[in-house]
Amino acid sequence: QVVAATSRVFGNEWDGGLTAVFPDGTTKMCHMPCGCTDVSFLGPTNQSVVVSCDDGNLVVVGITSIGAESWRPLCLFAEHESIATAVGRCHQAPETVASASFDRTVKVWTVGSGDEGACITSLQGHCAAVWDVEYSPGDANVLASCAEDGGVRVWDQRKSGATSAVEEGAALFCLAWKDDNTLLAAGENGTVHTYDLRSLDNGEVVQYQAHSDSVRRIALVREGADAMVASVGDDCQLALHSQAAGCIKHKCKPHVDFVRGLCVLPDGGAVLTSSWDKTVATVKLPS
Repeated sequence: QVVAATSRVFGNEWDGGLTAVFPDGTTKMCHMPCGCTDVSFLGPTNQSVVVSCDDGNLVVVGITSIGAESWRPLCLFAEHESIATAVGRCHQAPETVASASFDRTVKVWTVGSGDEGACITSLQGHCAAVWDVEYSPGDANVLASCAEDGGVRVWDQRKSGATSAVEEGAALFCLAWKDDNTLLAAGENGTVHTYDLRSLDNGEVVQYQAHSDSVRRIALVREGADAMVASVGDDCQLALHSQAAGCIKHKCKPHVDFVRGLCVLPDGGAVLTSSWDKTVATVKLPS
C-alpha cells in the first residue's frame, strides 16, 4: 500500500490531506487541518503512519481510519516551535521516529499509549532550518540530518552532541544512507555528495552533478554491485546514478512541475514520484 501526504493552497487557506492506496486498488482520503510535509509508516506491521505538518506537529494516523468521517489521531507530537519538515522511522525500533524542523532541531520521539507521544531527546547543532533526518539502517542510536546551513550532522544518542559534521557551501535538502558507514546528501546546487563516515576527517567527499536545479529527494534503489541512487528535484527530472559505473545511467522527466516525493517499490524494479503538478508517476527502472 502507498500513503501520500499533501498540501493545498487556495486563497488564504492552507490545508493538507492523506491519501492511501490499498493493494486492492481502492483509494481513501482524509483531510488534515494544515499542510503536510512528509509521511512515514510506523510500527512493526505498518498499520499507522506519522505525518509531519506545517504547524510543527507530528500526527500519528491509523491506516484504517483514513477515509473515516470522524477520524482522530492516535497520537500527537507537539514540541517543535516551527514547521516540521521531515520524519524518519527507526528501522530497529518501529515505535521510534525522528523529526526535523525549521526551529533548527532534530527531535526523537517514542509512540506512547496516550494521546501525546514522548520526546526522548532534542538534538541541537544546526544554525538554520533542518530539512531532512534519517536513521542509520543498522544502528537504532545513530541518525543523520541536513540543513539550510549546508551542514550534515551525524548523531549518536548515546553521546553528547554530533559525532560527525560536514559543511557544504549550499543548502542541503535531503539525505539517505547507503550503508552504515556511507551517507548521501543533496541540495540546492543539484549535486549529490557521498560521505564515508570513516574518513570524514580527511575531507574526502565523492560528488556528482545530478540535476540542473535543487535536489529534493534521494534514495538508494539497489544494493551491492547493481547499486543505484535515485534523485528527484526542481528540474522536474528523475536521475539514476550507477554507483559502480560512476555516472548517470538514466534520466527522465515524469512531471511538469517540481518533484518533491520519491519512493522505491519493494522489488527495486520501479519508483514512485510525486509532484506539484498533482500527479504520482510510476517509473520503471532499467535492469
